[in-house]
Amino acid sequence: MTDAFKQQIQAEARQAVEELLEQAKLKKGDVFVVGCSSSEIVGGHIGKDSSLEAAQAVYAGIAPVLAENGIWLAAQCCEHLNRAIIIEREAAEKYGWEEVCVVPRPHAGGSWATTCWKKFREPVAVEEIRAHAGIDIGGTAVKIGVVDENGKVLLSETRSVSFDGYKTSIMTTVANLAGEVLEKSPVKIEGIGVSATGQIDVNSGTVIGVGAQLGDWLGSPVKKILEDRFHLPVTVINDANAAALGEQTFGRAKGKENVLVVTVGTGIGGGIIENGRLIQGRRGIGGEIGHYIINFDGVECPCGNRGCFERYGSTGALVRRFTENVALLEKLGVPAEDVNGKVIFDHLDDADVSATVNSWIDSIAFGIIGLVHIFNPEMVLIGGGISREDEHFIRPLREKILNGAMEQFAKDLEVEAAALGNNAGLLGACAYFRQNF
Repeated sequence: MTDAFKQQIQAEARQAVEELLEQAKLKKGDVFVVGCSSSEIVGGHIGKDSSLEAAQAVYAGIAPVLAENGIWLAAQCCEHLNRAIIIEREAAEKYGWEEVCVVPRPHAGGSWATTCWKKFREPVAVEEIRAHAGIDIGGTAVKIGVVDENGKVLLSETRSVSFDGYKTSIMTTVANLAGEVLEKSPVKIEGIGVSATGQIDVNSGTVIGVGAQLGDWLGSPVKKILEDRFHLPVTVINDANAAALGEQTFGRAKGKENVLVVTVGTGIGGGIIENGRLIQGRRGIGGEIGHYIINFDGVECPCGNRGCFERYGSTGALVRRFTENVALLEKLGVPAEDVNGKVIFDHLDDADVSATVNSWIDSIAFGIIGLVHIFNPEMVLIGGGISREDEHFIRPLREKILNGAMEQFAKDLEVEAAALGNNAGLLGACAYFRQNF
C-alpha cells in the first residue's frame, strides 16, 4: 500500500467523523462506535483481504478527532467474534457493560478491531452496546433518537409533522424518519419506545383521544405501524407520562420514589410516579392533570368541561389573559398576535404585567397544591420552556406551593425545574420500554 493511499484513507476518515460529529451533537464522555471493513477499503473481498495498514490509516484519521472532543472510540468486531465491541476499560466500567474474554485478530475480529485493541491504553471486549430507539411525537414535530442503557442520546433527528398542514399522515412522517435514524444507528437496536401526544391506550398502542385537530392522528395505531415496518417490539405512552418517567430514571428525580411532574406549555400535562411506578390507570391514560377541574364554574375547555387546570395554568392561558386585556396591550405597544410567554416575561418591569403573571402563577400553585394533598410526593418537577425562568417563575411558584400546602405535606417537599428539557419524552419512552421488555 502506497503512502499516498494511506494518507487518502486517513483524510477521508477524518472528514467523515468530523461531519458525523457535527450532525450527531455528541458530548464529552459519549461513545462513538465504528465498524470498518479494511478488506473493502483496499478493494478486496470482505472477510478475506483484511489489511492492518488500511485499518491503521482509518485509526489515524478518526482517533485524534474523537480524543480532542473527549469522546470514547469503540470498534466493532466482525461476525467471527459475534460483532463484539472493543473499548477502553474505563468507558466500559462507566457504562456498566459486561466484559467478554476475547482478543481480536485480523482474521478473527478484523484488522480494525485488532488495531484498536493494540492502540487503546487498556482495551476490553464487551458483547454489545444495547440501545433503544426513542420516538417523541408532538403536535408539530417528531424527535427520534438512539438511546443507550444509561440514557445517553447517541444520535437524534427532528422533523416537522405539520409541514403541509397534516396532509401527510403524522405516522408516515414518523415511520420515514425512524427508518433513516435506525439505518444510521451505530449500535444494535433492541426495540422502540414511543412518547406521543394525546391519550394513549398503552395496551394497543393506539391514540384514543386528542386535544387538538392534528390531521388523522386520532385513532392512529402507532404500535402496529412501527412493529410492522421495523419488526421490533414497540411500546407507546403519553408524552407527559414519558417525561415523568424520563426524569425519574435519568433526570432530576433519579432515585425518588414519589414524584409529581407538571409540564407547563400551551396546555398542561403531567405524570405521577408512586412508589417508583408510573400511575397509568386501566388503559394507560391516567395522570391527565391538565383536565383536573379547579373551578367548577370556570372557563370552558375544549374537552367539554369547565374550569380545567390548563385553562388557568398553561402558558396558553397566560397569553389569553394578555390578548384579552386591550388596554394593557396598548400601553405596552404590543400587537395581540405577537404575544407569547417570552414577550410577557420581557415586560415584567411593568406593574400590571407583573400582577397578571403573579396571578397566573397563583393558579398553577393552586392546582399543584391540590395534587400534592392527593399524592403526597417527595418532589414536584416543573417542565416546559417556561421552567427555565428560575427567578420569575420557579422561585415564586415554589414559595406559593410550600406556603399553601398543609404543613406535613410541605415538609421536605422539593419543588424544582425539570432537568432533561427536550429529551425528557425521548428518554422516558426508552425507560418505559425497558420496564416492559
